[in-house]
Amino acid sequence: MIVAARLIVLCLIIVSSCGFALVSQQELAKIRSGQESTKRDAPSLYTDQIVPYAKAHAHALAKVQKALAGERSFDQVCKQYGIQKSQAFPCTFWVSLTGTVQAIDRDSRAGKLTLKTADGDEVTVLIGPVIPGTDVRDGYPKLSYSDFNNQDDFADLASALNEQVVKTVQSASGELAPGADISITGAYATWGGPAAGPVEITPVAFEAP
Repeated sequence: MIVAARLIVLCLIIVSSCGFALVSQQELAKIRSGQESTKRDAPSLYTDQIVPYAKAHAHALAKVQKALAGERSFDQVCKQYGIQKSQAFPCTFWVSLTGTVQAIDRDSRAGKLTLKTADGDEVTVLIGPVIPGTDVRDGYPKLSYSDFNNQDDFADLASALNEQVVKTVQSASGELAPGADISITGAYATWGGPAAGPVEITPVAFEAP
């Protein structure tokens, strides 16, 4: 037993000294296939896939909130209206809403717009220039952590998609003024509904009501 243990240690020393590194089965498969580090064209992904998906799958925010406040469990509502890739992620709902701009706060880089809906509810819309979170990435079901070589690439994509959100806000800036009526499609991520925290929407589309 002692001899065998010494042989194992000796092998590890030889491998280490020769510059070899242990890799996962997933990484090994990618090396063998010649696959490079996974990178995505964020502008095209955002414009051609995510925004159309968001518009096609958005539910009225009021409908989602009513369901979250109802008798069904959060998991049941998420399964019907939202996307949750695993328990490590919040549930992301694509929602649509129409309202009147009450205020625009640009005092911090994470700027926010307050929208008052027809029901009298006030909703926060994130407008940047810094968009926090990963809602847009996590709300698109065809993106998975397992598709990426490492956590950094996965995080970088979220940041790149948030940059596209800022461009969407900038293109609509002429319509975003207090008193203006606007319709928004965006992502609402939550761990438990309105009771778990304020409703904040990451917008991907602005339209006239």
